[in-house]
Amino acid sequence: MPFDNNRPTTVDQLMYIRAILARPEKWCQHQARDGDAHSIAGATWAAGVDTSPFRRFRGPNMTYPGHLKRGQIPEACWFLRQALRKLDPNSDGLIYKWNDAPERTHAEVLELLDLAIELVLADMKDSAVIEQLGRGAHALVH
Repeated sequence: MPFDNNRPTTVDQLMYIRAILARPEKWCQHQARDGDAHSIAGATWAAGVDTSPFRRFRGPNMTYPGHLKRGQIPEACWFLRQALRKLDPNSDGLIYKWNDAPERTHAEVLELLDLAIELVLADMKDSAVIEQLGRGAHALVH
């Protein structure tokens, strides 16, 4: 399955997830939702990230295994994993486990989301540069 190339939507989703979790009392651990509070995974669903095309890649506990490649999980989740691996290179990439770690803080959750947003924006910029280079090369050949 090719990855979803709609990065503006991915940024919107990540920004919405961040807005859902913006205040400490709106973040929870060990469950997707607790009243008005959400885990990162719960906020991902609440933000409308479509997971239906990726269900076949879920593991037995209904989570996405840490080894999945881009295109095998929703783009917002893929960028969250990339951010997680930058913040914690020893991580297995499982966002729910990172969210639920006893030492996890709300500030770290927001840091993860901010980094994921930065990574999407950098990916958009890189793609625009490559596209421009491709047009330039095409013009040189013709």
